[in-house]
Amino acid sequence: DPNGIYFIFQREIFRLAPFETVERVLWLVEHNYYPKALELCKRYNKTKPLIEIAHKFALVLWEDQQYKLAIEILVYFILGRAHSSLWTSFALQLLDLNKLCLIEPLIPVLENPTDLPPFIYDSILCTYLDSRDYSGFFFRIRDWPVVY
Repeated sequence: DPNGIYFIFQREIFRLAPFETVERVLWLVEHNYYPKALELCKRYNKTKPLIEIAHKFALVLWEDQQYKLAIEILVYFILGRAHSSLWTSFALQLLDLNKLCLIEPLIPVLENPTDLPPFIYDSILCTYLDSRDYSGFFFRIRDWPVVY
């Protein structure tokens, strides 16, 4: 094996081999080193573990009430990959917390807005009307012509 190093002692033989990328990523996740695990996945182009780790990391941040950072992680690693079910679940959680404004500028509209349920768009528009921000309401209506 060209990747291994062998140590030979009187009664034992040890083989040292570098970790596989997946093994390193699993170890990092088990020890809560999410940013390093994400960086490793990104470097070696591991898309599926990248999405799973980013989702776990976002959930950990969410539990720590670091909503804005969790949303940034989601947007950067997951939501740009057209996972409408994750968009919907996090939008519903934000709606329950009355913090839908955090995700509002990031809602996808240009590619395929029909992937998200219309009530998410409606809820965002209702927050503008509830706060009497009519200029923001009209700005969003103008930005979302495909949806409305």
